[in-house]
Amino acid sequence: MRLTSIILFSVASFALLACSSKEPHYSRTLGLYDPDQLGLSDLRIDFDSGREELFACLSEIEEDVDNVPPMKSDVSSQIASRLRNAADLLYEVYDANPDTTLADSALFLGGVSLLWADERDDAYEFFEILLDNFEDNQRGFHATELDDDGSTTFNRLIEIVYLYGKWHIENDMDGNLFADGDIGVDALERIVKLVPGGVWSDDALLLIAIFHRYHGDYADAIDAIDRLRSKHTDSDLLPEALYLRARSALDISKGVRYDPKLFTDAISFSEEYYNKFRKNPVLRDLTTKIDEVYAEAHLNLAKKELRTARFYLSRERYRSALMSANNILQNFRSAGEDISAEAEEIKKECEEAIAEIEAEETK
Repeated sequence: MRLTSIILFSVASFALLACSSKEPHYSRTLGLYDPDQLGLSDLRIDFDSGREELFACLSEIEEDVDNVPPMKSDVSSQIASRLRNAADLLYEVYDANPDTTLADSALFLGGVSLLWADERDDAYEFFEILLDNFEDNQRGFHATELDDDGSTTFNRLIEIVYLYGKWHIENDMDGNLFADGDIGVDALERIVKLVPGGVWSDDALLLIAIFHRYHGDYADAIDAIDRLRSKHTDSDLLPEALYLRARSALDISKGVRYDPKLFTDAISFSEEYYNKFRKNPVLRDLTTKIDEVYAEAHLNLAKKELRTARFYLSRERYRSALMSANNILQNFRSAGEDISAEAEEIKKECEEAIAEIEAEETK
């Protein structure tokens, strides 16, 4: 995190100066900055100064503090510098007395300042502290300077963290070298952990699944989708989740030799989709994709059963071969004429062989 301001106070006034350093260094008329010696009145001055600078910058670019900041800002370098200075001031407030209601507000506004300054990753460090506090203490979010009970600020924090994770994932998949999808997944997983049934959690889980599928990690994608289905049974993302669940089962089967369970899973989730969403005209394109998954899984199961029938026939285990052939003819005729025709031939050969065997046994 880049915390870079030097604050000089005189008896009558104060001015803001900027410097570059990994750690904040503060010089005052009373000596070097020491959180233990800094009074709450000084913290209030710093908080008000940082907040007013943020508000002033937003006013100049005609934005409102209630608006969620973009993950890609195009403010001028001068405005960006002022926003970074505001963030430094606000971090100082948190660092000096982290267990106050003022600290929550300072961290949140400091993160917002950095987002508007186009410093996504630095901003996320501010927001991570807030998430850590909430997760470690399992407490309600502090009532802050921004609202009465903290819930509004917390909800906006969750939305911002979601957008941050989304930015990294989508830009990683688009080949942006400045994005890291793994960072995005970690951010989204924090949302899911903190508010598993929250309004952004289903979006987060679907994005996680899409990212894992993009990298061929189908088992991880399936895990994310199963969590979405478990916690968000009424989500409007469920149709796409079911499609991706069925598609992932089919895709993972390509690396597993003849595992019928994966094909069965693909068919099962396709049928769940059909039962719930097939008649929805809005989902016509998605239904077409599900049809393709269902047909491919159905065909693979039919081929697997045909291989089984051939195997038993080659070993002269006619009754087992006949059972597999009948299964194809009863349940997989839609798999294709060639498969059905071969199953008919195997059935005929097995029935003739069984008849001969039984005739010999009765002599």
